[in-house]
Amino acid sequence: MATTEVRQLRFSSAQQRHRPARAHVHLKLLLALAGSARSAAANTSASPAPAAAPAPPLLSECEQLAAFFWSAAGPQWSASSRRQWLDAEHGCCGWEGVGCNRDDEVSHIDLSRTTGLAGHLPPGLAQLSALEELRLHRTELSGTIPASFGSAGTLQNLRELKLGRSQLSGTIPHGLFHLSALENLYLKRSELSGTLAPEVGMLARLESFDIEKARLSGTLPQQLANLGKLTRFTVKENGFHGHVPEALNHGLKRCSLTDKAKLQSPSPPPHPPSRPWAAPATGWPAWLFPPPSAPRPPLQPPPPLPPSPSPPLPSPPPSPSPLPPSPSLPPPLPPSPSPPPPVPPPPPSAPPAHPPSPPLRIPEAGIAILPGNSRSNEPLFCLWPGDEAITSSVGR
Repeated sequence: MATTEVRQLRFSSAQQRHRPARAHVHLKLLLALAGSARSAAANTSASPAPAAAPAPPLLSECEQLAAFFWSAAGPQWSASSRRQWLDAEHGCCGWEGVGCNRDDEVSHIDLSRTTGLAGHLPPGLAQLSALEELRLHRTELSGTIPASFGSAGTLQNLRELKLGRSQLSGTIPHGLFHLSALENLYLKRSELSGTLAPEVGMLARLESFDIEKARLSGTLPQQLANLGKLTRFTVKENGFHGHVPEALNHGLKRCSLTDKAKLQSPSPPPHPPSRPWAAPATGWPAWLFPPPSAPRPPLQPPPPLPPSPSPPLPSPPPSPSPLPPSPSLPPPLPPSPSPPPPVPPPPPSAPPAHPPSPPLRIPEAGIAILPGNSRSNEPLFCLWPGDEAITSSVGR
């Protein structure tokens, strides 16, 4: 018994002596693991990030036109319209309807009235930086106008954009109002809808704006008054309502603003123009378009001419003394009475005065003056209340 107890005491004392050593080993293992974790994290942060996928290369101008050919159903175009398209030998400057400048940059695209031209407009056309004219009206294009047109500084040389008489739908992208060189915007008879954004007033060079018979609605933004060079503005047969913008340029030569009497004139109406209206080149006399500051006075009959004095009648010569009557001769005849003095001619009658025109009353919604001998309904100019001084009886 005594031996057994001694062995157990020795074993227990040995365990107590090794416990601190084992705890020290465990602590070393934990520190080693923590160090390896830190080094792994440091290696991970120091390693470079995986490279991003390379951006697709920009297509050349001819490749952009080739993409347009396929997206617009090019194989279905008429034979004359697709002549030499996709011909690499001549280059895209020789393709039908494509024109280039002196630097061989695409500057003109005119495929209007092309039979079979359908499909969509690719956004890549906005990469044609030298493009000045894009005419794709009277086609069967559908889809929407790409938002890339005018965005991020594209198409800053574009002066004419004609996409009307097509099946394009959607809204007018705001990028179009950033085309600083745009002079002619033709979106007539399309399926475009939505409203006309106030950014339209940024088109400072715009001269012609035609959105007739689209599906636009809302009100006309007041910023239209900023278009100082606008001479043609057609918005009729949309869904516009409200008031016509105040101070709209009086230099309009063609206009159609009434939109089925839904548009009202501004309050107060704009002042009459400071310059007279020029007579149209149709052979009308200029007096039918008097200046507003000096209206033509009514025609007055000329004053009657004073009666001319009649010349004095010469006195008759003295008659000779009568001979003594002869018994065989009859008595002399009494002297004949002197002829009456000539009657002076009547003064010329005054020319008939020009019949006065009935006063023209311009309604609050304004009026469009049309040429009386024109078979079309193209107005000459717009009139507003207060413009009566510049009107005439010409037109209807």
